[in-house]
Amino acid sequence: KEEEPKKSVEETAEKPDYNLLISTKNDVYINTFARSVVFPGLGHLYLDKSTKGWVLTALTAITLPTMVYFIFDASLKEKDYLNEIEPALIELKYSEYNSAYKTRNLFIAAFAVVWLYTQIDLLFNSSEAFMEKIKTEFVVSPGFFSDLSYVVTFRVALPF
Repeated sequence: KEEEPKKSVEETAEKPDYNLLISTKNDVYINTFARSVVFPGLGHLYLDKSTKGWVLTALTAITLPTMVYFIFDASLKEKDYLNEIEPALIELKYSEYNSAYKTRNLFIAAFAVVWLYTQIDLLFNSSEAFMEKIKTEFVVSPGFFSDLSYVVTFRVALPF
């Protein structure tokens, strides 16, 4: 058997895995934006921006179901209007449809504004929150003395 050459302390010490750091950074960005795209406000909550996150989540919780309701309501009132054959009721059905149509558009626009604001805010105003979330621990242990071991732990906030 050939003996393996002894490694120096520098060779035996664990080196940080920079691929893991990049992967961690990407995971935080992906998780944040995926949550925010699906339901605006959840990305802010994930980044521990509680006040803004809860406000945006509440606005989404109000505008999204209301928007969906008025989309269906306007569709039903449009069908009623188009199927009406009695001249006296056509004007009334049109008025109901027109009102539902305008309300639907108002809530679509409100949800779009909340959604766009949330994405833009995450992109341009959340770099500090991202840096706080992307903290990684490194553990350094020499491992060549069985009776003597120590662990050094420190956190690094990555600027990207």
